[in-house]
Order: sequence, then C-alpha cells, then structure tokens
Amino acid sequence: MQREQLNIIITGKSGVGKSSFLNYLSGKDFFQTGIGAPVTRQYFECVDYEADNGVLYRLFDTKGIEPDTASECRAEVIKRINECDRQNNFFDWIHTVYYCFAASGKRIEDFEVDFIKQMMEKASVIILLTKKDLVDDDAIEQIKSQIRKEIGDKVQVISVCSVTVKTRKGESSPSGRESVLRAGFLGLWNKIAKTRCRKIASMIDSPIDWNAVERALPDDEVMHQMFPEIRRKHERLTILQFLQHVNIDNLWDPFMFSMMLAQCRKNIMAFDAEHVCATNQDIYNSVFTFYQKLNGFFPDTIYSHNSKEELVKIKHYDIDSKIASIAAIREELTAAEKDVDGTFLFDGKEKEVLEHRRGQYRHRVKDTAKDISRILENFTKVYQTELYQYGQDCLRDDQLNTHSGEIASPADLSRNETIFYRLYLALSRADRADDVTLQVIAETLGISGSVSQKIINFAAELS
Repeated sequence: MQREQLNIIITGKSGVGKSSFLNYLSGKDFFQTGIGAPVTRQYFECVDYEADNGVLYRLFDTKGIEPDTASECRAEVIKRINECDRQNNFFDWIHTVYYCFAASGKRIEDFEVDFIKQMMEKASVIILLTKKDLVDDDAIEQIKSQIRKEIGDKVQVISVCSVTVKTRKGESSPSGRESVLRAGFLGLWNKIAKTRCRKIASMIDSPIDWNAVERALPDDEVMHQMFPEIRRKHERLTILQFLQHVNIDNLWDPFMFSMMLAQCRKNIMAFDAEHVCATNQDIYNSVFTFYQKLNGFFPDTIYSHNSKEELVKIKHYDIDSKIASIAAIREELTAAEKDVDGTFLFDGKEKEVLEHRRGQYRHRVKDTAKDISRILENFTKVYQTELYQYGQDCLRDDQLNTHSGEIASPADLSRNETIFYRLYLALSRADRADDVTLQVIAETLGISGSVSQKIINFAAELS
C-alpha cells in the first residue's frame, strides 16, 4: 500500500529563518539554526515529520542561496525534483517548494525572482514571509505587492512567525503553521495536474523508436550510411515534433515520414481512453481520501468531465484515412521521380512536377501532425483547467488566496468567490441592484468589497 505523504523542499537565502521555520512546522528541534550563516552543510537535510492526524511530511532543508551560488543550488534542487518525479507513485514526487524570504527584507532580489520562476516550472512554489513579527502590516503588504509585480498573482504568499520573541510591542507567538500545511496539500494536487497531463499526452506523442526505424531500413547502402547521422541529429525529438518541423534529405522523406506516421498510428490504436479515465479517477479518489485524513472531511466540489470527451476524440481520430491520403500523394511523388530519372533531355517540366509533388507530400504530412497535435493540445488545456478549477474549488484556503488580480475566467476564483459568483448569477435583477444584499453575502463569505465588485463586473461582462 502506498504511503501518503507530502514532500516539501525549503529554500531561500542564509539567515532568513529556514531552519527555525522547519522546527516550528514539525514541532521539534530537528534542524540546526544560525544567525545569517549557512548551517546546512549538505544541499539537503531530510526529516520525516508525522502530524497528529497521521499525515507524513517529508521536509528537505537546503543550503542558503546567494547570487554567486544560485545557479548551483538551482541545479541541485531541480536534480532532486527530477529524481523524485520519476517515481510511479505520485506521493513520492516533490509537491511544493517553500521559498523563505525575511519579511524584514527591503525587497526580493532579481536572482531570487529568477530562482523562483524556474522552480515554478517544476513544482508549486509558496513564498513564506518569515519573521513577520519584526515588521508592521504595511511593510508586509509592500513586499507582497513587489512579489506580485515581479512574479505574478499565481504564486501564493504566506506570512509566518516561527519563534516566540519579546519585542517592544510585546511578545510575539508562532503563527502561520496551519496555513502553510494546508497550502502544501494544494501543491500535491497542482503537481498531479501538470505531471499526469504530460504522461497522458506522451502516450500519443512518444519518443521515436529509432531501433524500429533502423530495422525497417530498405536495402540501400547510402541510406544505411546516412542513418547514424540522421539519428544523432534528431534523437531527442518526439514523433510529432519530427513530422512537423524536420526537413531532411529528399532521399529520406518518404521513408522517414512513413515510419513516423506508422509509429503514431500504433500509439493511437493502442490508446485506451477508458483505462486512462479509470486511472485518473483512482488518483482523484486517493488524493481526496488523503484530503479527508488531512482535514477531517471529504471535499465536495463541482467537476466537469470535458476531458473525457477529448480523450475519446484522441481514441477515435481517423488516422488511417490520413495515412491513405498521404500514401496517394506518395505514389504520385514516386511516379514523378521515375519521370525525371527516365528523362535525359527535358525542358524542366518533369523537375517542376517533382518539386511540386514533394511539396504536396511534406505539406500533407505536416498538416496531419498539426491536426493530431491540436487534439492533444485541446485535451491538455481542458484537462489542466478542470484539475486547476477542481483544486481551487475544494482545496484552496480562501483566507490565504484572496483574488488580487483581474479575473479572466471562473477558474481564477477561490471557493468562496465562486459561491458568490454563482449566487450573484442566480439573483434577480432587482436583488443584483441591492448593494446591501450583495454586501451581506460578501461579508458572510469573507470576501472584501473590492474583490466582490470585481466579480460583479466580471459577471456583468458575460451577461
């Protein structure tokens, strides 16, 4: 039975309170703390922390990064993420990266922004404003504003205090722990949304089976001599990338394109949409059972199933008719080549016809590849939107994720914001004009006046 756990990497500059935060998060003095000096000797110090509800948190502390060590640290973190993400069990993947930044810092530096953006390509990134007890609310808002400007609205920012400290204002108490732990779970869901989508798409657009290509080489000495160079040059391309973008020597066009189309056809014929959907559902059930263990209740959410329809489109794509059409063009191409080879004196018409047929052939092949890519791209967009909205709808902590930017789609709304949006659409015209009614609804859901107005404006644009 797979072990349910959240795997989290904690990184940031030296002296920002990473180790103190980890000790506060786990409730134990697992990690050595220092003052402004690197205390983690290796790149990673790993500790397993089991919460009272039985949830296991695998915490990876890292060396503090500075401008001259950021590239090296980034490479080590990405290497660790890639190693973990190769595991079949999604509970073994790296789900979240916590980037610690001292709230008392004046501004987040450019090298930190670059580091965070690259981490966001590999996992969910949450910026933790540590030592929040040392600054006032205005200072925290200024930092958050800069982060939104430099990195965007998608990254979540949480303020935390890790230790009890006596200040002129009194005694500060540790806070922010529960918010951080909840946010870590959303990282699991977001990682599944990205990674699962790529895995499904790779079932169709897989790496090229170059060994199969070599075994099918015709009895032609020149082609056998050229093959190693062709393979080396295009080794890392997927099937569809090859079909869409590669222009190779004319001698190779018919053979290579036919081989790539055959491999693509094999993938489509073997694609089991029902099995993929069933596997997806098993993953969702596992995650939500874990969520119930984490929060004490099973999430209730609204979830569309448009991705299933897109999967069926992949399964029923009529690639045989496309290949037949390409084969017909290829026969005309072969005939044109024979006309040129058999003509010693010609006025150029035969060569002109040959070039035209070659252009037709390449154009038809590339169009087919683009067509298949479009279906995969449509699936990817729908699937990621569904999972994103699914997660935002039922897993997101609204107090931590108030909407600060413009609203482009309902997927941008948090759970309570979505409820407000749907209630507003259900109201009569008279009730929509009643500011008191709308204010009461917004306050009940914990939504600020500025955000509720944005939602109203967004709803009005769609009406």
